[in-house]
Amino acid sequence: MERKMKQLHKGGATRSRERSALRFYCVMMAFPILQFCVMWIGVNFNSILLAFKEYDASLNFTWTMDNFKGVFEGLVKDATVRDAFKNSIIFWLVTTIITFPTSLGISYYIYRNYKFSRFIKTILFLPRMISGPVTAIIIYQLMDRGYPVMMKLLFDKDCLGLLANSATQMMALVIYQLFFSLAGNFIFLSSAMSGIDESISEAARVDGANAWQEFIHVTLPLIWPTVSIFLVTSAVSIFTNDYGMYSFYKVAGVTAVNTVGSYFTIGLTEWGTRRYPFFAAFGLVLTAITALIVFPLRAYVNSKNPMNDTDGAIAAKKRMRKEARRNAKITENA
Repeated sequence: MERKMKQLHKGGATRSRERSALRFYCVMMAFPILQFCVMWIGVNFNSILLAFKEYDASLNFTWTMDNFKGVFEGLVKDATVRDAFKNSIIFWLVTTIITFPTSLGISYYIYRNYKFSRFIKTILFLPRMISGPVTAIIIYQLMDRGYPVMMKLLFDKDCLGLLANSATQMMALVIYQLFFSLAGNFIFLSSAMSGIDESISEAARVDGANAWQEFIHVTLPLIWPTVSIFLVTSAVSIFTNDYGMYSFYKVAGVTAVNTVGSYFTIGLTEWGTRRYPFFAAFGLVLTAITALIVFPLRAYVNSKNPMNDTDGAIAAKKRMRKEARRNAKITENA
């Protein structure tokens, strides 16, 4: 009898803990589910409907497809939209092809704790501590005020500032984007490398691996998930990131260089609510274009994950195919 009572008491305690865990789970999940319903389902659903509406002066709407017609006409005929697309792609290529590999190298240099690594870390981290508009003001002062003074002192030459001169605006903004994106990439790459077990790197060095071999065969495979996330998310933001152009538009009056992100921001804040349906339709078109870029890129990046070939089977197959092609070419030439 006493044993049965203990079993009943134990079962009741277990059920009580399960109910408590269930209540905790429900409370913790309530907010993210509510946020998902409001911000993802509600807002996006209204945005999709907005793309098919047209408002008159009294803000009465009618259903129409003219917004999409206007978007495609803008992509073909509007030089401002075409330049925005071109500039967004240029800035994305700069931050992906040039800045990202540089960030990898610098992050690895700091991870290995070479000379002046702390100084480099501080210099790269400072830009991320300053807000975008303040950074735009500093860059504006350096490029538009400081550059002409420097040219006058060094070469006795009068010239316009780099941002004031339409011929040098793009170059100046690319230089700014190189430095600013370098700081952002460095932060999360350094964090990923700091999570690597030091014993793995030590084992590679004991086996005779130099710094380059350790980076290629140990460090890069272990942080590949972070690398792949960066590549995919940067592609997602090609047409939503303004790359700081809106700040330069407000601070320095830069109008000759715009991106899709700054075009959206300026349009939504300065062109009135009646233009909202056009930008809603534009957003849907950009979503379709971005999907055509992101999904193949994601599949490609995942296929290149070094951790997928831990036993060397994929590399062996590639070597065999390469050897077969070389032998076939030798046979043809013979």
